[in-house]
Amino acid sequence: MVTTTLGELRNRAFQLCDQAHSVGADQVVENGIVGRDEMNNYINYGYRRLYGELVMTDENYFYSTSDVTLVDGTEDYTLPADFGNLLGVDYLPGGDTSTKFTLYEFSWAERNDYRNTFRNFSYAGTSFQWRILGNNLRIAPVPAGSSDILTVHYVPEFVPLALDTDVLLTELIFDEFIVTYAAIRALDKEESDSGALRANLAELTRFIKQFGESRQIAQPRQISVVEDDYMGQTTSNRFSRYGDL
Repeated sequence: MVTTTLGELRNRAFQLCDQAHSVGADQVVENGIVGRDEMNNYINYGYRRLYGELVMTDENYFYSTSDVTLVDGTEDYTLPADFGNLLGVDYLPGGDTSTKFTLYEFSWAERNDYRNTFRNFSYAGTSFQWRILGNNLRIAPVPAGSSDILTVHYVPEFVPLALDTDVLLTELIFDEFIVTYAAIRALDKEESDSGALRANLAELTRFIKQFGESRQIAQPRQISVVEDDYMGQTTSNRFSRYGDL
């Protein structure tokens, strides 16, 4: 996959807003009121916005996992240090990687439903559910045993570009959004007209939403579970979190 770096993005942003002149094939000298550090900030602002747009497409452009071992009597487990958004939680009874169950979120209104109710099912005796509370993942009911494992699937937290050699973690096709965003911020600071670039940014935003959502075209989106006997309990309203049919 072709990549681009912070240094390359900055050069292009300076050139786009006419605040630089070329001195070589891949070098520019800035001649505007915006310096390199400030332009780097603008690039990261644009990168953060792009990151959020791609996360919202639900196409897993950014993905990581972390395993958590359940501890007897412990209901709260610290989320990964780079945690951004939760994608899902798998339950592995006894740590057996060949046997996995998808766990679902309990609502705030259900926060006490499992504290005094023991619901049996064939594997581990407890139908676990989860909810994010602060920086912790709460498991209900409170686990009894120490050999079970949870696999947490999540979107890593956004990490800004810092060094000129830092690489953009998206397809090259999206980098124009970042460059345009940064150039607009630079033009606004010197009180120059950024209207044309703003129109282009709006078009790029529409393109990202349309193109970004088409990463997976193998099958249409659909309701994943309408009704099932979920680990010993009947669930009649478990719908896909995608929401689109």
